[in-house]
Amino acid sequence: VVLKLDLEGGELAALRGATTTPSRAERFLSLVEAHPKVARRTGVDPMENARLLRKIRPCRIVVAERPEVEVDTDRPFFELFPPNRVYNMVACSRETGG
Repeated sequence: VVLKLDLEGGELAALRGATTTPSRAERFLSLVEAHPKVARRTGVDPMENARLLRKIRPCRIVVAERPEVEVDTDRPFFELFPPNRVYNMVACSRETGG
C-alpha cells in the first residue's frame, strides 16, 4: 500500500482517518511533504505525521533528500532540517519475523 499525501496541512487528519490501512497492509510506504510555510500556518509540525505512523506500525522514516539518515521523531522536524525548503518524508513499514 502506498499513501502519498499532499493536502496542504491536512495530512495528519488524513492519516488519523486512515489508520487501519497501514496497520492491515502486508507492507506500506507513505510520503508526506514537510513544508515550512504550511507548518507555520497550521501549527502542526510535520514530525507529528511520523509519530502517528510509528504508533500505528513500526516503520523506518527518512527524508528523501537525505535517505541515509533515519529521522529522529523525538525532535521537531525543522530542528533537524533547515526550514528554507520543502522536504519529502518517507515512511516504510519494517519487516517483522525475519
